[in-house]
Amino acid sequence: MKKLLLAILLASSFTTSAAFGNWTTQSSTDEMTGEVTWYASSSSTKSTKPNTDRTLSLGIGCSKDSEWAYFSFDTNPIMADDITMSGFNLSISQIKFNEEVSFLQLKQYFGSRFLSVMYDNALVGVKDEYLTSTEFINNVSNANTSVVNFNLYGSGIVYYKPSLSGSSKAISYIRKKCAAL
Repeated sequence: MKKLLLAILLASSFTTSAAFGNWTTQSSTDEMTGEVTWYASSSSTKSTKPNTDRTLSLGIGCSKDSEWAYFSFDTNPIMADDITMSGFNLSISQIKFNEEVSFLQLKQYFGSRFLSVMYDNALVGVKDEYLTSTEFINNVSNANTSVVNFNLYGSGIVYYKPSLSGSSKAISYIRKKCAAL
């Protein structure tokens, strides 16, 4: 389903709707089905350590019946130490909201510049310290600061600090829009 939603994201028309701090919201309408999807995303940020030219933004998406979280890079990130599955890769990253460090399971379809936060602890043997998509979104909405790292091929561990300023209002805004669909 996420693959379909990302394809819709790329093939749909967008309408910028509102800005909240360092976050913006927009809607997308699939021209074939008429399905409307709403997105809230942080402004793009460069890595803090090591300094690379690759930028990242943090996003939350919703439709009438679902909600998801993702990271969007400006180019396709090649993850190191990932697990190849049928059509996608799974990787593990760390994120810190305020002072609380947690682990994330991320799903990346082959060739995609998006890393989706897994809905649940889907891998066998996964412990409770991995945030689900719902827990992740709640943290994005409630925390003041965030730092996330990714193990990128050729760069090693790379750190980003996506802004959370305005995230709570932006997420609340798209939730209201999706509830009205």
